[in-house]
Amino acid sequence: MMTTWICMMGAKAPFWPYRHFTRNELRGSPLAILRVMDEFAAQNDFLINTDSNKADKVREIMEKEKPNVLVELGGYVGDSAISFGEAMAMLLETSSTILDSGAWNSTR
Repeated sequence: MMTTWICMMGAKAPFWPYRHFTRNELRGSPLAILRVMDEFAAQNDFLINTDSNKADKVREIMEKEKPNVLVELGGYVGDSAISFGEAMAMLLETSSTILDSGAWNSTR
């Protein structure tokens, strides 16, 4: 059974360095991507991201409640989407699918 995790993305950071996501060492590694995002956030004042304390609290709730589907409404740069999607995959020991608003709208 495939578990679907949906993230409805809102505003996106206009200056986010998307080039980081094309590097082979980041492909398929959510935690590596989060490290790059955290490094970038530490160097730029405008970036609003989910710190590890907030992410850990949500992960604790997820471990307790064991959801099959997680829906996040709104987003800025997607770090929470990556973090929560990775947590769902680990929790359920299966694949997770992340849909942004563009993908969601195209499948309706």
